[in-house]
Amino acid sequence: MFRWWVAVLCAMASVSAEAQTGFDFTFTYQGRLDSSGAPVSGAHDFRFRLYDAATGGSQVGTVLCADDVTVTGGLFVVALEFINAYDGNKRFLEIDVRPGAVGACSDSTGYTTLLPRQELTATPYAVLSRFSGLAYTADRLGDYPWTFYLDASNLATGTLADGRLGANVARTNAPQTFAAAQTFSNGSFLLRNAANTFSTQIDASAATASRSILFPDASGTVITTGNLSAITATGTIGSGVWNGTAISVSRGGTGADLSATGGAGRVLKQISPGGAITVGPLQTSDLPNLAGDVNGPGGSNTVSSLQGQTLSMGAPAVFDALVWNGASWSPGSPMMGGDVLGAANNAVVQRIQGRSVLGFAPNNGDALVWLAGSWGPGQLSIAGDVVGASGSTTVTRLYGRSLSSTAPSPDQVLWYNGDVAQWQPRTFSTADMPHTHAPTDLAGPVPVSLGGTGATSAPAALINLNAAGQAQNNVFSGLNAFSAATSFFDMTTVTVSSTTVVPLTTTSPSGTTADLQRWNVGGGPVARVTSSGGLMANSVTTAGAVTAGSLVLSPGVTRYKEISCHEFRPVNSTIAYNSGGTNSHLEASGAGTAAFTAGLDLPDGAAVTEIRFKIYDNDAARDMFCAIYSYADGFTDNAVTGGSSFSTGAAGTVRDVLLLPTYSANTSLRTQYLRVQWDAAAGTNIRVFKVRVAYTITSPLP
Repeated sequence: MFRWWVAVLCAMASVSAEAQTGFDFTFTYQGRLDSSGAPVSGAHDFRFRLYDAATGGSQVGTVLCADDVTVTGGLFVVALEFINAYDGNKRFLEIDVRPGAVGACSDSTGYTTLLPRQELTATPYAVLSRFSGLAYTADRLGDYPWTFYLDASNLATGTLADGRLGANVARTNAPQTFAAAQTFSNGSFLLRNAANTFSTQIDASAATASRSILFPDASGTVITTGNLSAITATGTIGSGVWNGTAISVSRGGTGADLSATGGAGRVLKQISPGGAITVGPLQTSDLPNLAGDVNGPGGSNTVSSLQGQTLSMGAPAVFDALVWNGASWSPGSPMMGGDVLGAANNAVVQRIQGRSVLGFAPNNGDALVWLAGSWGPGQLSIAGDVVGASGSTTVTRLYGRSLSSTAPSPDQVLWYNGDVAQWQPRTFSTADMPHTHAPTDLAGPVPVSLGGTGATSAPAALINLNAAGQAQNNVFSGLNAFSAATSFFDMTTVTVSSTTVVPLTTTSPSGTTADLQRWNVGGGPVARVTSSGGLMANSVTTAGAVTAGSLVLSPGVTRYKEISCHEFRPVNSTIAYNSGGTNSHLEASGAGTAAFTAGLDLPDGAAVTEIRFKIYDNDAARDMFCAIYSYADGFTDNAVTGGSSFSTGAAGTVRDVLLLPTYSANTSLRTQYLRVQWDAAAGTNIRVFKVRVAYTITSPLP
């Protein structure tokens, strides 16, 4: 680490050459440089700055650099010159140092700033003693302060050179331009040329004296050179005698008229051939005859043509315009052209943008429509969900789905029939209600359906409830309406206060033995039904005795699982795949069967209700295939029922493909995965963003 501790400032250096031209601000700086407590030697680079404060403050002047200064035993000497850096205020010197041969001064690499800054103190007469004879900064000279000599009024003797005069001072030996008005208070103003052969006199000797402007030469003869462009008199021109030759007044030297206004109705009129100038009223006869587009004598002339083209004398009618008929200008109505035809006051629109308009009258409610060749009145036709002509339209679809034309009966509702993909009128029933209801007092057979459709009153599809209020409601018939492979109900628990268990058995549709148990509570039996082999998936929950008013059907809790694009893996290794992008997607490009798959890990017994694929479709001619598959180890993959669909839409769009599969996970036997691919072995681009899976689970109680 560098440290400096001694510095000596020596007074001004050489003075011989600068004594006549100005200050030399160079001073010699000597210091000692230590590193880690020991003097250093060798070449070092120094930078010097002046500041107006011991710390912080502002820099004064420029940075001085001293490269490769020789340091011997810690001692070094440099000459410093800060130009115009001293105004009487304090100055502090800051020094940076580094080992030499590092780089130029502008390169700050390796510099260490030495602290604290050193104050530069004055040495008596070190600067000003050389210039005291010139009073360079003396406060007083000749017993007067310095401000005395800045006041021109204190100049008592001597002559100022022309170069010290201001630009607004007129000189006698140079041409002058007076930009402002000048006032000469008395006498005559006489101007002569250098040879005294020409003079101009302006006489203004007294306020009441006669004024005169003379242009005499040296002998008194009034002369002019060049032309008089204007003579203006604001006073009264008195009488006088012109003794010279006759004066000819003309415009352009051609002898044109001279006129001037006189009294009311009087003018200075034409000079007569004899030379007389008459003053009197202006007569019609004094006006010249006109020719050309306007002709005839003055006072009664007529416009007979426009730009040399004949002007008809016919009288115009109301709203007429001046129209060119091919030979002359005449009054009339201009003819329209283009889309609007006929006279201007009776024009007819016969075309729109160059396309003809039919002339027959419209009916009430008509619009102007394009009739495959012409514009004409007619009814607007509507397409899409609403079709037909305006005024008699029909709603045939709802959001693109077909709407049945069958007339509804009273109290029917509009119901979507997924089997035929159509909205249809239908009488509302309990089968249309959601699976979860508020408790309702039910009695007798309750219809049960697969997936909410096809409920019947057949014994094979009923839960038989005995009369309301009875304690023994344990008859469940129609179990063979449910298959073992696709389960729908899991009769799990009946909560009671005390039990007597009576085991029963029955045979399930798959041939396995189901375990049915019955509790006797307070002398009345309450049934509990369980099953083996994954027979059922949802639950019937009761509290106390099973009665019609306590039966609740619950679909379970819906959960969601999201599979990001990074969980998908390509199937065909010959296709180019890219991951990332602004929307974080997985992309495949190039010809061939491009496909992605991702494993789907679900809990055992999870019933998948919905799968949404967010993908990018870049080919309007081809759709993308999205599906969920399940497989057992060593066996062929099986597509899940309802678990596949195709994207549709224009090229270059992000599509949202929805699957509604019928699938319950059995993780002990099968594995499931998702797949996205082209519907054909070709394509230009396929992108997968993410997939969301919705499923439900009903956990059995002990």
